Amino acid sequence: KLLWMARRGRWISPLIKHLDESQLAALEKRLHLQDGDLGIVCAGEYDSVSESLGRARLAARSAMLESGAVEQSPTDFKFLWVVDFPLFARAEDGDGVESVHHPFTAAVPADEHLIASDPLKVRGLHYDVVVNGVELGGGSIRIHDPKVQYDVLHRVLGHSEDSVRQQFGHLLRALESGCPPHGGLALGLDRLLAVATGAASIRDVIAFPKSANGNDLMVGAPGALKSDDDLEEYGLALRAPPPRP
Repeated sequence: KLLWMARRGRWISPLIKHLDESQLAALEKRLHLQDGDLGIVCAGEYDSVSESLGRARLAARSAMLESGAVEQSPTDFKFLWVVDFPLFARAEDGDGVESVHHPFTAAVPADEHLIASDPLKVRGLHYDVVVNGVELGGGSIRIHDPKVQYDVLHRVLGHSEDSVRQQFGHLLRALESGCPPHGGLALGLDRLLAVATGAASIRDVIAFPKSANGNDLMVGAPGALKSDDDLEEYGLALRAPPPRP
């Protein structure tokens, strides 16, 4: 549930009829509302509430910029790092947990002891870099301890021993050989250019933007094969699929 409340000399909100004076006063104090302010109140599960309020914040910013209520200088860039993400979240189907970033992300060292006993309280070593409200990129520090990686895959995420061995055995063997701590950061150059130039969409700064169907209108790709010579040039061959049983 996402509800609004405004202060215009008096309270204006669909919440009014459900709250008494003491509750309204508590909300006013908690939200630091003054005359002329608009408050957004959301109730529900923590993750869904966080996502809803995040979208409301971005919508409010866009509306204020479009109306001229606030101005964003084209040369004023505000950077920040977003850290301390949860390493795991409850699965959407409610059965077990899943990785928030990916299953190879390391935990904050102070939280490693909670991985098996209370995984939802574990913070992950993944991070985003943001400028003026736009995510430019993200990355993580990876797990380099084979035992920790096995515990995450098997004990926390619920992969069977056979599944871990078949799908991730090569990774565990590599970690057992002696892997140093490592990580990285992937930046979106198109997003950075969009912010720097004030473009409304990254499509305005992508060299070869694709259509909704995945077509590249600049070079006419994908194109039709005109003859078998086209396949031969690239060492390709077409084979009919085997008949279905």
